[in-house]
Amino acid sequence: MKADVALVSGHDLPQGGSGGGFKGSYFFNRNGERAFMSISVLNIEASYLATSGGGAISLEATIGHDSTVGRGIGFLWLIGISRGGFPREGDRALIFPAVKIGFHVDL
Repeated sequence: MKADVALVSGHDLPQGGSGGGFKGSYFFNRNGERAFMSISVLNIEASYLATSGGGAISLEATIGHDSTVGRGIGFLWLIGISRGGFPREGDRALIFPAVKIGFHVDL
């Protein structure tokens, strides 16, 4: 399970939303050793975001490296594609690249 906060600028005013969803990960291996560009994980994420104009569904698929060996601080990088936005009547859904770089703590 995951929590999300998003801000997307539209034609009139910026719109934002917050909500929650699910994330599924498939690990090719746990540390990325002996893998092309150390790719170790495929992530699929879906979230429902409550907005001032109703709600929206955000979908994302990424592939990259997420170290999960033991406890401690790990590093991640992911690239992929995202479908989101806050569709109003007549608007098209936004499709854009997704890039994530960061650290996480394994307890």
